[in-house]
Amino acid sequence: MQKDFTPKHPKLTNGIPMYSERGQYAGAVIGNEWRKNIVSSWMLRKPPALAVDVVTLRAAMDAGAEWLVITNTETGVTYRASMATLLEHGFEFDRGFGLQRGLTLAFWDSEPRDEDVKPLHYKSRAVKGVKFNGKQLPLFSSR
Repeated sequence: MQKDFTPKHPKLTNGIPMYSERGQYAGAVIGNEWRKNIVSSWMLRKPPALAVDVVTLRAAMDAGAEWLVITNTETGVTYRASMATLLEHGFEFDRGFGLQRGLTLAFWDSEPRDEDVKPLHYKSRAVKGVKFNGKQLPLFSSR
């Protein structure tokens, strides 16, 4: 059951906003799709999967969602799966953030394809060409 929660600053959407039990915005049901945004660090690594909160999942299905569309805002990849697939092939787990239902990446349709997405490259700020002598510098005195 969805917790009765009214946020201070509701997200602007043309659908039905979804909130987790902790009151966090969890996307919106627009038509027959539950759409939500994630960042790369929210993806499961073992097994490689995407997961959603079980309570919010039930609320989205009650609101008429038949599809789950998750967009990774860092890479631009959009993942799409039916609720039936999520219920049939998904798995439930709790890693400290409440009961969640995950679905491995093999069951998701993604656009652009995972093979087409280029990895993020970060410019290093590490010092180059400096040789360290292994001597620790003093903290408070110049001895």
